[in-house]
Amino acid sequence: AELVRELLGERPPGSPVRFGMGTITTAARAREAVAAGSEFFVTPNVSPEVADIARAHDLFLCMGALTPSELVAAHELGADLLKVYPLPPVGGPAYLAIVRQPLGDIGPMLAGGGFGIEEIPAYRAAGAVAFGIGAPLLSPDEETTSRNIRRALTLARGGQ
Repeated sequence: AELVRELLGERPPGSPVRFGMGTITTAARAREAVAAGSEFFVTPNVSPEVADIARAHDLFLCMGALTPSELVAAHELGADLLKVYPLPPVGGPAYLAIVRQPLGDIGPMLAGGGFGIEEIPAYRAAGAVAFGIGAPLLSPDEETTSRNIRRALTLARGGQ
């Protein structure tokens, strides 16, 4: 929460960059995020209470779900983006493609759960419009981290 406050304080006026909080699993965490100024929530789970707080404060909501029932529930709770999580242990892109067949009309899906940069095209082909990647982007040196981020962006946009 403190980091969100700090980043919001340093954001230049008119910047398109938005700051939010992840791992919002409970109503208490959601209220803490709102108090910090969070502009969006990311959850690893389906929570009606968190969804209610996001809607009450007009925040973008990326809600985590894995099974078809959870994905439909997240959609019905008003999730703007469905975070299909964790994908690698249950079949990765193949699982996402199968789930999207009957559920492709319920909203955009983010692929999440610990996969590498070079796997982005497979998740994109399976129907993901966003990709939850953290650790694979980071490196001890800034140059490699920048290169990793550029590569991920290229692949996410459909480039090679």
